[in-house]
Amino acid sequence: MTALSPTRLVSRLLPRSLAVAAAGIAMRVRRMAETIRHRREAAALGGFNDRMLADIGLSRGDVIDAFAEPPWRDPTELLVRRSAE
Repeated sequence: MTALSPTRLVSRLLPRSLAVAAAGIAMRVRRMAETIRHRREAAALGGFNDRMLADIGLSRGDVIDAFAEPPWRDPTELLVRRSAE
């Protein structure tokens, strides 16, 4: 059995650690881009009248509540829950 020197150990672990970190960052960036896209799409609901919202199981208050969430939260998650209630 050969012992790994600290330099050799770092040279083996560093690329793997960087790859894991990069994958985590990429996942967060994708999630944020998706949230931004969903916010833009859900913003169209603001232009619906109350009858149109009722047809899809939502109220004006549901839309207001969804956009009162912090910007990093996806408003469509709340809208889907409210629509299903």
